[in-house]
Amino acid sequence: MRHVVSTVKPLLKKRENTLLEFIATHWIKIYALVSIGFYLLVWAIKKTYASKENVEGLNRRLTQLEGEIKQLPDKDDMHKLELTITTVNGKMDGLSQQMEKLQRTTEMLLENELQGENR
Repeated sequence: MRHVVSTVKPLLKKRENTLLEFIATHWIKIYALVSIGFYLLVWAIKKTYASKENVEGLNRRLTQLEGEIKQLPDKDDMHKLELTITTVNGKMDGLSQQMEKLQRTTEMLLENELQGENR
């Protein structure tokens, strides 16, 4: 067992040295790749999520739209309006009948006058 541990330790130490040597030799390339990866990550996040300015603009538009919607008639107001329109339509029908009677009377008077002139 001791023999296995003694052979593994130098291998691990050799690996650590190899890794450190690799990093020391190629640190510029590693730094460049990490930087490029970071910038790509930031770019992807910006494309995916909305910016603060966009969200604030949408909040302003939403607030304005809510204010305009509050001014619109609600269900009860619309019902009252429908009842009022129905009442007005009923009155208009009554006026229409009265106008027909008035027109008949006027036509009869006109006909009577015309016959009176012909005599």
